[in-house]
Amino acid sequence: MFDKTLLTQVMDPRIGQLIRDGRAVHYAFVNGYSADPIEGTLEQVEIALGLRRPAARPGKLVRRVITLKPYLVHIEKKYPAWDEVGGFDWPIDARNGKEAVQKARKHAGDNWISGRMEGPIFYRARRVDEEIT
Repeated sequence: MFDKTLLTQVMDPRIGQLIRDGRAVHYAFVNGYSADPIEGTLEQVEIALGLRRPAARPGKLVRRVITLKPYLVHIEKKYPAWDEVGGFDWPIDARNGKEAVQKARKHAGDNWISGRMEGPIFYRARRVDEEIT
């Protein structure tokens, strides 16, 4: 008949709750006490107060295709070892040059290429044309 758990929800203090016909009805005075209150479910009242965004309507799903482009990232150390003089290149697929450098920095850190004794490391990304093999 009457469910006591309907009254135990933690809510915003501006939201009131009534029990009508055994169902919880929530209300809030969104436009002040001189106007009529907004009544409905907790979700409807929270949306009216701006506490929650309306649920997205299921519609046509749009798939965005991200195209990765080939980049060649040149990595050069300020104080290189004898076999790293002139730097070296890493082929990386990325959306843009900035992302290519970010991936190269992460890859260099994961593979112990960057260390404390070599000084600063300089990264330059350039786009590689697909026609050149």
